[in-house]
Amino acid sequence: MESKTVPEAASPIQGWFAKMFQASPLPIAITTADEGRFIDVNDSFLRTVGYDRENLIGRTSVELGFWGSAQKPRQWFDLADKVPDASGFLEKTITIRSGQLRHCQLAVDTFEHDGQQYLMAIVNDVTGRKEAERQVEDLARFPAENANPVFRVAADGTILYANQAAEPLLNYWGSAQGQTVPDDQARVVASTLTSGSSTRVEVQCERRLLVLTYTPIVDAGYVNAYATDITRRREIATDLRRSEARYAMVQRAANVGSWEWNLLTNELDWSKQIEPLFCITPGEFEGTYEAFIDLVHVDDRQTVMDAIDVAVRRDAPYRSEYRVVWPDGSIHWISATGEVQRDESGTPVRMVGIVQDATKRKRTEHALNERLKELDCLYRISRLAERHGSSIKPLLHGIANLLPPAWQYPAICRARLTLRDKRYGTGRICNAAARQTADIRVRGETVGQVTICYSEQMPDADEGPFLKEERQLIDAVAERVGKMVERIEMQRQLETEHAALEEANVALRATMSQFHDEKRLISETIAENVESVILPVLDELAEELPERQRHMIAMTKCHLEDITLPYAGRLRTTIDGLTPVETEICNLIRKGRDTKQIARLRNTSPATVNKHRERIRRKLHIQGTDVNLATHLRTLVSQR
Repeated sequence: MESKTVPEAASPIQGWFAKMFQASPLPIAITTADEGRFIDVNDSFLRTVGYDRENLIGRTSVELGFWGSAQKPRQWFDLADKVPDASGFLEKTITIRSGQLRHCQLAVDTFEHDGQQYLMAIVNDVTGRKEAERQVEDLARFPAENANPVFRVAADGTILYANQAAEPLLNYWGSAQGQTVPDDQARVVASTLTSGSSTRVEVQCERRLLVLTYTPIVDAGYVNAYATDITRRREIATDLRRSEARYAMVQRAANVGSWEWNLLTNELDWSKQIEPLFCITPGEFEGTYEAFIDLVHVDDRQTVMDAIDVAVRRDAPYRSEYRVVWPDGSIHWISATGEVQRDESGTPVRMVGIVQDATKRKRTEHALNERLKELDCLYRISRLAERHGSSIKPLLHGIANLLPPAWQYPAICRARLTLRDKRYGTGRICNAAARQTADIRVRGETVGQVTICYSEQMPDADEGPFLKEERQLIDAVAERVGKMVERIEMQRQLETEHAALEEANVALRATMSQFHDEKRLISETIAENVESVILPVLDELAEELPERQRHMIAMTKCHLEDITLPYAGRLRTTIDGLTPVETEICNLIRKGRDTKQIARLRNTSPATVNKHRERIRRKLHIQGTDVNLATHLRTLVSQR
């Protein structure tokens, strides 16, 4: 069978756990969950099975012949479902490279890393212990030669016989042959003789932990005691419990829970971290698929069921995001991933996966979308003012149409602008109290109002059903409309004066010059505000967002480019021969962005950005000097 090469760098073991993994005296192996191919093993595992790393990594236990011809599990994962013995381990015999058979205890469990399922197998070579047990059985008829403590106790607690191996235990008890055992052991002896059945108890002997098996010889009135050292076994069990505790702690810290759904029995098992995500009392979940679906928001249930159906029928990864409603009425988001596991015939038998609280991320995405809508609204109003800069009616009608999409519930949002008893709007304004208004003021006088309302009752937010950012937006729109109206009215007044005072051309030109200066000042103020406030915020948002969402920021920045043109125009006037790309890079350098940040924002390589920087320095005649480019650009344009 051809083996697949799996690079060692693919190991999911990282950080401090990797050091503990390699330093562990117990053999440990990490394999893929689907094929059982070895991803990583520690040195103890290599010593146990006799292979070197190059001949083991990328192969399966079946390919290496671990299981011989009598038993061939498809992969280590098959062992994870077996019922362990009383010690908490699975007992298996494996064939190592030399051909020897080794008796091992296996602890196998699954875990996930970066969306991939893996298996961890901890191996305890108990070949020596098995041989010792066989020898104990063989030597049971010859206690004096037994390497383990063997002694005989009468009904009254007197030690009738003890082999040499029992002396450390008897000394620890402060007893000896012919003396009595401690009171607690005497009670066990009496109980064993009374019941006629063997009794097992754990006893401490200095740093060792022993299991004493008292076997009653009722007719003779004594018990035979056989001791087994279980110190190492108990240490392994303790290590496993600690590992499980650490795994649970990691889940709690990441607010992640794991689940497993048995498709044959419909039993759905959740880890302890899941119930708090659904705000249900621990132990209250009924553990079925139907009980889970009942917890999902009614509008998301079909989507979740369809995603599960696709995963089961098409053997596709399961991914779903859905809402749950807590008892207090609050909405929370859950992100779920998983995969379907099948038996050898290809029949789906179970699904396993994880869930994570996605509420914070969803709220952040929602807030970002709302801010982008608001910025887009302001941008469109600016463009509208350019097209209808001298006509109030189409300008206010256009603004009224732009407002509803910028609010949180655009489908039921209505907007109206009133100006000196004239109305401009998207429909009849409802009489409900859930409305937002902002006064339109021209030269300090209230001349109208911007009104927003919802036609249906919506949940409360910061100001009734409205967000605090929507209050800021409506105030900004009202202020901007006031300035536009003031400008239009001023322009009309100037035009009237121009018609009436045609002969006074010099005075009219002075007035028009003042008007254009004010217009330019307003334009530069807007551009400066966009450049100093909005664009840095968009840059920071772009760095925080996933790659697939950065196009939303890019779209908004494109809309704002016209507003930032004053700086770009000054820059091109100052420096001859700058290309549009070099102009944009100059603007980013002036704002303090380094090469890597500019490369990410422009979706290009740092090397390309460095080439542009060199061409810009050459055009500025500072190539080969120690002049700081960012400082030079700021100084150059400000002096200009």
